[in-house]
Amino acid sequence: MLYIQHGLNNAVMEPIEAKFCEFIRTYEPQTVKITKENKQQLKNNADYAFSGRLKNNKRTKENVEYRDLIAIDLDHIGSELENPQALFDRIKSNLGLCFAMYPTISNGLEGMRYRIVFSVPPLAPEDYQTLVKGLSYMLLQNGTISEIDKSNWKTSQIFGLPIRNQFSPEELIMYNLDGEILTRENTEKLLAENGGIRSLISRYEPPKKGNGKTVIQGNNTHTISYGAKLLNLIAGGISAGYRNNIMNKFLWYWYQQGMEPGKLYQLSCVVRKNFFEDDGSFTDLDNARILQSIIRKEK
Repeated sequence: MLYIQHGLNNAVMEPIEAKFCEFIRTYEPQTVKITKENKQQLKNNADYAFSGRLKNNKRTKENVEYRDLIAIDLDHIGSELENPQALFDRIKSNLGLCFAMYPTISNGLEGMRYRIVFSVPPLAPEDYQTLVKGLSYMLLQNGTISEIDKSNWKTSQIFGLPIRNQFSPEELIMYNLDGEILTRENTEKLLAENGGIRSLISRYEPPKKGNGKTVIQGNNTHTISYGAKLLNLIAGGISAGYRNNIMNKFLWYWYQQGMEPGKLYQLSCVVRKNFFEDDGSFTDLDNARILQSIIRKEK
């Protein structure tokens, strides 16, 4: 079931007897003129949606029975993707799934900001989180985005409906209908314990405490930490397509461990110089940008 919420802070939602794909084709987007000064006010008054099943039509984490739609906000789009068509083509070729794509309310104010929406079979909250994490990391891995918006992972998260501003393209909503539809069968395969989604997530997320891999070296038995895995990966050399992702993980992990930002930045420059493929397009300034973003998010 689709639920509509009028205003950002209204937790009571209006149920609609229609699927999102049906609703969106006849939806009349609001037209606004956005500025830095009125952006938050426009967001507060916009329409939002949730698709799945809620108890009592009230959106809380505890009331989510299942979700049947995934919406991912792309706020940090790869710098080489200069227009909506390039973004659409990258997602289409790398994910191979059916999806809808449209600009968010703040698109154009500070670069491209888009949202992609996938229909999925009804998913319990835990499975929803796993799948949306996996899809997010796939987009990160293939360079579609340079950073992840983790608010997408919340089981009760709403998403904005299409809205047109002064920067919007004429074709507001783009559809890829040539890809694979996520059915119950293929979604279960993706979510399998040894499936690709979970393997991908484990590459980006530190294991929970006590879940490290135990190895034997000589007469010593010890557990490989996430930091050691990361350093082993970096020491093998990082090719151009993975530099941004690996540096993001490297800086995030050691910042979490308590390294001082200035010293961590200096260390990252040594790593970049000695272990990253150097074609001139990834510099120490990129290290600084990534670290600053991590610090902002952790405050």
